Parts: sequence; C-alpha cells; structure tokens
Amino acid sequence: SEVKYLGFKVDRHGVWPDSEMIAKIESFPKPTNKEDLRRFLGVLQFYRRFELAERLYMELKAKASSKVPESLNELVKNYLELNENYSRAGTLANNKYLLDKYVLPDFGNRKPEAFTAVALLGLMKQLRSAGLATSTINKIRAVVSVVYATSIGFGLDVTNPAATVRPFWRPDHEKTQVQEPWTIEEVKL
Repeated sequence: SEVKYLGFKVDRHGVWPDSEMIAKIESFPKPTNKEDLRRFLGVLQFYRRFELAERLYMELKAKASSKVPESLNELVKNYLELNENYSRAGTLANNKYLLDKYVLPDFGNRKPEAFTAVALLGLMKQLRSAGLATSTINKIRAVVSVVYATSIGFGLDVTNPAATVRPFWRPDHEKTQVQEPWTIEEVKL
C-alpha cells in the first residue's frame, strides 16, 4: 500500500518522489533564460534529498554560472545570484553588506583558494581588534562558510576556510544586546 502526499510517494519502504512529478520534470521545457533556469532549479530543489535529483541539481547549478569564478568577488556574485530566489531578501542583503564591508575590500580580487583558514582567522582577529562585536565577527565567518559551501555548485573545488576556524567566544567585558535573565528579586517586584 502507498500514499501520494505533496509530490511524494510514501510506502512501507520509505519516501520516494512521485513518478508523475518525475515525468513532469523530465518533460519540463528547456530553460531559455536565467529566470526559466532558476524556476527549473527550484523544482529540482524540492527533490534534492534524493540522490539523482541532488546530482542533477548540482550539475545544472554549476552550468548556471557562465564560468568558474576566478576571484572571490565572482564567487560572491554567483552565490548571491543563485540564492536570490531561495533565501529571504533581508538575509541576502545582510550577507552582501557584511561581505562587501569586511571581506571583499581585502580579499575580493584574490582567487577563492587564496582566502584560507589562516587568512579568515587573521581577518577575524583584525575585526576584533577594531572593536567589532563578537556576534558580528561570527556572522561574517558563517557567511563566508555558506559562500564556500555552495562553491562546489559553481564548478569550484576549494577548501572552505571556515571549516577549521571556530567561532569566537564573547569576552566577559563585551556588552550584548541580549539582557541577562531576571533574578528572583526582580520577578517579585
């Protein structure tokens, strides 16, 4: 016995893509522009958990980029373009702001493989010395990690510099915007 639910077929052996949906994907018209390609990639994204769809998705995503990124600027540009339909606009805008302000001025024109773990750690230490909040420094590290994690989809095989750089701990003297929990005395008031 099997049940079709939200584009999937569920049976006693597990969850599978619905064969009707696979037929629709196979007969999907060939994308003729960037918007059509993004729409098709969105359909494939839905079935990414299945190995075949994952391989096809990554292959098409790599082809979506006109060429392998030669610089960190190009890698970031490709990351932003391909994720504009899959991520919240505010999130991408914040990621772009952090990269443009703190990473790309020093590393944008360098090859992606030149931005190593040592370079990232050095940047993080420099930002801490400049007085940037630990949470912002760690967010920059996380954004760099995401950009490099998606680089394989652009046909680039480089090591993620953030993979071996741990987030910073907040020093005790650094203030945060998060308030400490109330004490019992404060609750009683």
